[in-house]
Amino acid sequence: MPLTIAIPQNPAYSSLTANAHSVCTEKGFICKEMTETECANSLYKGTADIALINPLSFALNQSELRIIPSFALSVEGYSGIGSIHFVPGREEILRLGIQEDVFLLHIGALCLAEKFDLFPDISIDAQITDPDYSMNDMQYDAWIAWNLSRGQGSLDISEEWSDIQQLPLPLAFWACKDEDSTELIELTMHCAADDLPESDEILSDTRGSEADPRTGSAHFRYNGIFQASLDAVQHFMFYHRMIESVRAITLLGN
Repeated sequence: MPLTIAIPQNPAYSSLTANAHSVCTEKGFICKEMTETECANSLYKGTADIALINPLSFALNQSELRIIPSFALSVEGYSGIGSIHFVPGREEILRLGIQEDVFLLHIGALCLAEKFDLFPDISIDAQITDPDYSMNDMQYDAWIAWNLSRGQGSLDISEEWSDIQQLPLPLAFWACKDEDSTELIELTMHCAADDLPESDEILSDTRGSEADPRTGSAHFRYNGIFQASLDAVQHFMFYHRMIESVRAITLLGN
């Protein structure tokens, strides 16, 4: 059976997967694009050998896993990836719509709880992505979405996280079940965009505004800071009862 790689169908992670299809074609491997949840499940079920997964998927499944310490994605401060929006004219935040049942958007909801003591009823609603879905007609008082679907919102999720934790927010990293295939480290590095830097500055779009841009950073390496951030976000999710336990971190090659 040829080696199979699972990658998320999300442009937010394209820096880590830009060359995945071409590498697989060259080497005779299989590259499958799927949802973030399916990426993790394919790894646990054995239908993929390596997968790009998020911290929530990592924590929810207790199968033996090894993190591949190569490229990873974390963001610090403003990232422009996902936002929290408030519907104008609503006096209370009692109902919260979330575009998709994924890690980053749920972290936005936990930030509302942590910083503002807000615990609204949450509904997953893909209709939020529909440009014809008017904000004023929404059944929600606030909503959380990827920025590509609805534009930038009132609160940037990673900016709120960094304000709470003083750490980058880990978004994605490579994992496998094999204990000895250290060549997978090199493979995941080939899957990334060419000349991927260790970090890159992010500036908000200020066109049409006199405001100074909001700033942040994207980091693309699995290192000690990323591992500390992964541990911190697991404890954060555990405290807010999103996960039942904090998972030990085991690296490929250890």
